Amino acid sequence: MKSRKTVAILMASAMMLALMGCGSSEGEATEGADLNEVNVGISVDVMAPESEADSITDASTDASEAASGTTSAATSDSSFSYKGKDISILDDTQTVIDALGTPDDTYEDSDDDNPNLGEKRYYYHLACIEVSTLVIDGKENLLSITIKDPEIPTPKGIKFGSSKDDVIAAYGEPTKESESGDHKIIEYEFDNYKIILPLSDKDTVDAITYENSTTHNMVSWS
Repeated sequence: MKSRKTVAILMASAMMLALMGCGSSEGEATEGADLNEVNVGISVDVMAPESEADSITDASTDASEAASGTTSAATSDSSFSYKGKDISILDDTQTVIDALGTPDDTYEDSDDDNPNLGEKRYYYHLACIEVSTLVIDGKENLLSITIKDPEIPTPKGIKFGSSKDDVIAAYGEPTKESESGDHKIIEYEFDNYKIILPLSDKDTVDAITYENSTTHNMVSWS
């Protein structure tokens, strides 16, 4: 990875899926995926171990609650169903990979400025599902899961193609609204994760990204 080259950012994942579309062939899934094309960077400052441990404990608690069926309404929104399996952004990386199965394709890179920091992506369902991880000191940390398939809704029924009005009716007013290129983006922030939705020029959902806040906060983004 060249100096200051972007490392595994969820918006890159969301934007690439939104622009290239899913249902691509295996070779097309990563075509044009050079992260130099995305105007978002990441610095190499890894978060202090004490804070990281506290955050990981919080995320693990939510994941355990989800498994036991004692979650709050917000925590239940961290998951989606795929081929009869519930997959949560609060799960660990291996749990998610095991649930999704063998990927159609993968992408891996590292940072020349920091050999202990890298990224990995897994593409499934003909690129309609993308899993992004941050590799820190050799350990993969689940960063985001991006979905672009009308057959894979959120627990509240939001899916690729849903209108912005549908989203607000389901989740309320967004925590944050912004723009990236030609896309408007709305975000919903929960205790340990976010749901990020880029919108088309017709104000319909172009992708659904679940982001793990614990992993995101392990590094300083620039």
